[in-house]
Amino acid sequence: MVTAAAFILAVTLACPTWPEPVCPLEPAPGAGATAGGPYADTLTATEEAWRPLVAEYFCGHAEDEAMHVMACESNGDADVVNPLSGTTGLMQIHPMHFDEMDGPPTDPESNVEHARDLYVRAGGWFDFHCRPVP
Repeated sequence: MVTAAAFILAVTLACPTWPEPVCPLEPAPGAGATAGGPYADTLTATEEAWRPLVAEYFCGHAEDEAMHVMACESNGDADVVNPLSGTTGLMQIHPMHFDEMDGPPTDPESNVEHARDLYVRAGGWFDFHCRPVP
């Protein structure tokens, strides 16, 4: 008998690219992307400018969390590269994932799309240095 966890793992490994947009979590009561969500007061105009792109790949409170992670990881700079780890782009994707991406890591859409894939695969923000505050 196959457990639910084994099935999810098998599907995840077999399907590295997910349909878009993905809403992996139900929105928390009162949370959402309207009016910038719960992190609106912490985002700069440069960071907030990426919300339409992020909304293509995340929804509900996952969108707001992604905005916070992006702001923390790159300050909204799509070209930033960490000189120590080599993590690159808006969501600071690690070089070990570059060959899984549809485009270069500095391409904002490819970067955010792969961040979504990592988020879904891991079931959260475990692949990222920055994590949303509760």
